[in-house]
Amino acid sequence: MKVFKAKKVERKLFPHGWKVDVGIAKNGEEPKFFPSHSFSRWANRFFVNMMVQKEKYMSPYDAPVQYTTLNITDYSNTVGTWSDYDPNLPWSQKLTYRITDAIGIGESNAAWDYNQYHLQGFKKWADGYVKRTDITETDSSIYFEFQGIFNITSSFNLWETGLYGKFSDDSRNHRLFLVSRDVLSSAIPVVSGDVIVVIYRFTVG
Repeated sequence: MKVFKAKKVERKLFPHGWKVDVGIAKNGEEPKFFPSHSFSRWANRFFVNMMVQKEKYMSPYDAPVQYTTLNITDYSNTVGTWSDYDPNLPWSQKLTYRITDAIGIGESNAAWDYNQYHLQGFKKWADGYVKRTDITETDSSIYFEFQGIFNITSSFNLWETGLYGKFSDDSRNHRLFLVSRDVLSSAIPVVSGDVIVVIYRFTVG
């Protein structure tokens, strides 16, 4: 049987697929949205791991592609070995993995890099979260939002936001990993008592 090698194809991106925007609102103002910079290496590995299997055992729920899953570095710079199957857990274990588990903010305006695993000037995690999945659906797309609410307790310049996901390693530890680090074009000064809302909006389709 002939095996075909992958061939790189240069193409323009079509308007369908995944689109991520970030919005920031201060003290109840209308949020201003801008395009998310990009997913991290760990987010891309996350998607690949979700689409393929690593186990040699076959069942009606297994894909016919046996692929070694990729390691993911969590926000503490610890390398985690992905676990997508446990014979003692139901086959739907993958449903506990997600790319919208936490949002952070920071004060660094350092450039984004594909290998970054945490905010460069991390200040705090959100104090509360809102997930809205009933936003808008058309014949060709749907979008939903993941919002983090921050009660500010100190003065600093907000320069960066970060979206974090969760995965379980092969020791059944839940790990947070950086999905996207987004650097603002200009800082947002915040002081104690301010309320900041960071919104990640996903458009699918």
